[in-house]
Amino acid sequence: METIQRQKIVSVLVVIAVKALISMLHVNSIGPCGRGSGPCIPAEQWSRHVRAQDFPGSSPSASPSPLTVAHLVTADLFDSLFPARNFSFYTYVSFLTAAEAFPDFGTSGGLDSRKQEIAAFVAHIQYETSGLSFIEAGDQSTDYCDVIANASFTCFPGKKYFPRGPMQITWNYNYGSASDSVGTNILAEPELLASDAVLSFKTALWLWMSNSSNKPSCHAVMTGMWTPTSTDVAASRLAGFGTTTNILKGNEECGHESPEADSRTKLYLEAATALDVVPGEHLQCSTSLPF
Repeated sequence: METIQRQKIVSVLVVIAVKALISMLHVNSIGPCGRGSGPCIPAEQWSRHVRAQDFPGSSPSASPSPLTVAHLVTADLFDSLFPARNFSFYTYVSFLTAAEAFPDFGTSGGLDSRKQEIAAFVAHIQYETSGLSFIEAGDQSTDYCDVIANASFTCFPGKKYFPRGPMQITWNYNYGSASDSVGTNILAEPELLASDAVLSFKTALWLWMSNSSNKPSCHAVMTGMWTPTSTDVAASRLAGFGTTTNILKGNEECGHESPEADSRTKLYLEAATALDVVPGEHLQCSTSLPF
């Protein structure tokens, strides 16, 4: 009798142990909705679930390196910077994952330089997407295919290169130029920018970090890595937020009074305040000649 009771107790303990193990496996395997069947966590909640373990700088109890973007832009700050964003697409984790692909972004120069660069980037993507509230252009009738001046980036049949992503990247030559840096042929599949948030943020950062033959990168301007030439000084192109607007928009918004450029500057000042950094000088581009 005593032996039978012991066997029953052992059986009960085994069942309890198995259930506990299954429960642990279930918790560890749960993921974001949209990745198969079974229990899931909505996208933004999943973002909050994983970001502390994936990006220590986002955890208030962690002590991350001050060089990380996650340290300067915490999860709560990201939410406050983009309160009206498309939460299911533009997640905090997708932003940090994309930033990891551009390790100099937000980590160059002194602390003020890092914060100013992030604030400037935030201001421009705020303006371009109304606070990350939309992913692609509403008007998709134009294909934005320049086959004459940019023969090296041949447009793919049936594809359109209208504005997409945080920086609203446009034209076949920009999609083509960005492809190598983001690791995906978005010239062939431009629609990926509307379905892959990490890729979408990467293209925005590619545009931010890239220079051309006659223009510095926005990154270089905001981190003190660019020194204006005498020609630049004569054209009122000086180190500061105003020159990033000039780089991105040229004579569309610079060299004259522009409410659009003024809105970008206002957003920059707001982002700088949120990041607790002085905005610096040369914030406008109304008197600057285009590059």
